[in-house]
Amino acid sequence: MPKFADFDEVRMAKAFAAPISQKKLNIAKIAHEFDVNCATFASRIKKAKSPVNPKESRKYSLRVYQERALIKWIEEMRGWNLPSAPAIIQSWANRAIARSAQPDRQISKMWAYRFIERLPDHRTLAPVKQKTK
Repeated sequence: MPKFADFDEVRMAKAFAAPISQKKLNIAKIAHEFDVNCATFASRIKKAKSPVNPKESRKYSLRVYQERALIKWIEEMRGWNLPSAPAIIQSWANRAIARSAQPDRQISKMWAYRFIERLPDHRTLAPVKQKTK
């Protein structure tokens, strides 16, 4: 329930549209011009949020196709009995990011360890047992 009987939401909406076109915001002047309560108008301006700009998810540093290629590379390394240490995985991921037109971006030191934990059990980085005769 508004405090004042002559409160009109239409006037408040028009008052909100006015600051967009002005460089310097004068709340009292705009409230008086549109005949709305200054305190109500000021509190609504403070509560208003700017529109959210959608950003690319930063949950994973590599894109899906880059992660698939990294997993394939790890499996090849394992097939050759070469260890895939976290430092090697980190350098591979940094090269992949640099090739994808983001040379200024680097993955963190712990990213490789988190990536290894995300791998399914059958794709672990444990050393390959050699078959002896």
